Amino acid sequence: MTRRDLAGAVQLVILAIVGAMRKIAFGLAALSICGTGLFAAPLTLGEYLQAASDQDPTLQETRYKRELQRIKKDELVHEAILPKFELTLGFGPYPGVREGKYYTDADGTIRQGRDEYDFTTYAPMFATELEAVQPLNFGRLRLGRRALEAGGKVEEWKIRKSELEREAELQSYWYGRLYALDMQNLLKDARRQFDKLLDKVEEMLDEGDESVSQLDLLELKTNLHALREGEAQAASGLRNAESALRFALGDSLGADFAPADTQLAIRPEPLPPFETLAQAVGERHPEYKQLEYGLEARRRQVDVAAANLGPDFFLFGRLQYSTLWAREGDEHFSRDQTDDVDGALGVGMRLRLNFWKGSDKLKKQKWELGSLERKASYAKNGLETLLRTQYETVVAQKETAESAAEALRVSDSWLKGAAMRYDIDPSEGGLLVKAFSNWVKMRQTWAKAVHAYNCSYAKLMAAAGVPYSEYGTFGSAKP
Repeated sequence: MTRRDLAGAVQLVILAIVGAMRKIAFGLAALSICGTGLFAAPLTLGEYLQAASDQDPTLQETRYKRELQRIKKDELVHEAILPKFELTLGFGPYPGVREGKYYTDADGTIRQGRDEYDFTTYAPMFATELEAVQPLNFGRLRLGRRALEAGGKVEEWKIRKSELEREAELQSYWYGRLYALDMQNLLKDARRQFDKLLDKVEEMLDEGDESVSQLDLLELKTNLHALREGEAQAASGLRNAESALRFALGDSLGADFAPADTQLAIRPEPLPPFETLAQAVGERHPEYKQLEYGLEARRRQVDVAAANLGPDFFLFGRLQYSTLWAREGDEHFSRDQTDDVDGALGVGMRLRLNFWKGSDKLKKQKWELGSLERKASYAKNGLETLLRTQYETVVAQKETAESAAEALRVSDSWLKGAAMRYDIDPSEGGLLVKAFSNWVKMRQTWAKAVHAYNCSYAKLMAAAGVPYSEYGTFGSAKP
């Protein structure tokens, strides 16, 4: 094999690595960085996810929804306690009043003359009114609270789903970083081999070897650009992955990020049997639990709509008081004619005569409830089927990763043997290049398979409602 063939083979290896690194770099360049903070000690994946759970801005945003549900429930209770409890105050001028004189008519009867108002003289007047209404439909209040509690559970599982999906996403960044780091190390190995080849060709030119020419050397140096481009893409992919990880910690771009994992490897957690995951569907699957509590909330809403067709009973009370402040002994003002106290207290009933409006609303609620019940009848089986499909994919990816690991070990042995033969007989350079090309291909295949399995495993567990903290025990624990 000539040195020209040797250079061409190395060029193909470099181009293959560069293509892989472009995919990694563009796949991870997605997030921008903000915030401050620094973790000095290296973080394990579990420690990182725990820290991210407390500081991730996207997760903090979803947790505000939990507080909103609590506020809504309190609002319903508070609205049922004296929904109308109003105090009205008034203060203003009141015209002077002159009481009519008494006179005796023709038959000798004493009569009071007509009151006279003097609009040129005013006195201050004060008036107040207090109104209160207390509904007595406490059963309807309990139904409303139960509907809100079920709706709150729906929101809780929506948030739980977001947390699990975010946890799986962060794990994909974690293993994406290791994938990029592995490819970067692979490029460094290729760079060392390339530098050795350049030195060998220059040595052969200096010795006057006619099997190589100055053009061969120039062609190799031209290919050096592709190798440097691959190294730049690898570094970019690594930075993007670390930036995504650091963003979840609220960390700054300039701070040192030191994960404890530095080598890509197949994740150590056991893959639980499908029967265990299938049983977890009814217990913790986020989408199924949302449907379950959504069905409960809809039933309570139907009960509330039916109760609204009946009458409303309530207690009511009202108190009115007004007075005029007159000066002592002033004949222009009379307190007796402006002082007033009035009130009422009793039990009331309100009937909704446009019953057809409430009846149509009840029909709509019942129809929506029936639709959800039909969906619930097959939802669990459907979710189990989807989970099985996802599970089989993860099983296949695990087998592929294990097979690629075995092939990589064989390729590594082949490369070591070819290197030994080349040291003994330099004419065996073609065998060494072939072994090296195979090793690079197997290394790429293994890294891709491990990365795919590690990320898919996290997505599978998230879909089943299993957090990272339970990965190691979920498969072996009693369901």
